[in-house]
Amino acid sequence: MTTTKNNGSERLAQYYTQLQNLVKDKLAVPDLLSFADIGALRDKVKSIEVISKKVYQLPFCEKSSPRFEKFVLSLARAQNESVLIWTELSNEFGPAKLKSLLDVDFDFPFGTLPEGIVVIVNQSGSGKILLDWEVDPDEGQMLTLEVLGDKWTNIEF
Repeated sequence: MTTTKNNGSERLAQYYTQLQNLVKDKLAVPDLLSFADIGALRDKVKSIEVISKKVYQLPFCEKSSPRFEKFVLSLARAQNESVLIWTELSNEFGPAKLKSLLDVDFDFPFGTLPEGIVVIVNQSGSGKILLDWEVDPDEGQMLTLEVLGDKWTNIEF
């Protein structure tokens, strides 16, 4: 029983470490949303996936560029509300809630998440950003950026 508890504590510590790489305020401990609060949100997000979607392929380092920063600022202005960050460990501990898309640190290192996927959903469930990165044998570290939702897909990268 102690081993399971320690393993859970270690995984939670790992999750917080990952989250610290994904948020701008490195000292703050992000709020974790409970699973009771996310059921309806999942249904809303699934409905936008069939409505509007844009996909971009770009070098991983591009997410640290002024162009990407301007893109994120435009997304935040178009839909200024809280966002949830979802990683693999969010399935165990709940997604992290941030006040704004501008609180996400998109300049995170390539090795931040072993699975190479992070999902950002706005609080209302009407917008979603999927970042999926991997090493391409020909092009190196690449990022697939998917943007979903009417307000966010109106903004060009």
